[in-house]
Amino acid sequence: MELTKREQEILRWLARGKSNSVIASILTVSPHTIDAHVRRIYAKLKVNDRTSAAIRGIGSGFIKI
Repeated sequence: MELTKREQEILRWLARGKSNSVIASILTVSPHTIDAHVRRIYAKLKVNDRTSAAIRGIGSGFIKI
């Protein structure tokens, strides 16, 4: 499973508990863009929610704790 640099960045913000709209503001992009990235992250990590994505991200080494 490969995540792009942007997807990894968004995954790290998700793991910190930021909402899609807050992430969009931080990255100065549209919330719709973040929604699309989050859907791709979920598909690539084979998860259905933010918590599972964060846990899988940690386990896969995308997120350092």
